[in-house]
Amino acid sequence: MLRPGGAFVAIHRPQALGDILSGLGRGFGDLRIKPIQPRADAPAARLLVAGRKGGRGPLGLLAPFALHGPDGRFTPEADAAQRGESVVELTG
Repeated sequence: MLRPGGAFVAIHRPQALGDILSGLGRGFGDLRIKPIQPRADAPAARLLVAGRKGGRGPLGLLAPFALHGPDGRFTPEADAAQRGESVVELTG
């Protein structure tokens, strides 16, 4: 349903990654996967998956994004994203 060059972004559980990649098939490239962790020392609870229809770039696994610090509060990056002051980057 996307035009050529259109962007696809999804957030989902890590267990769904195989199905997501399979569903995108060969029609998408420039794929980026960013793990979202509740804390820096915890496994990813969600994944951000982004791609471009007709893109030709390789798959990239990006650095994780931690939501909470050791004190249980949002990390500065997560706090800024929650307030709409920044975006979670899917490049890299």
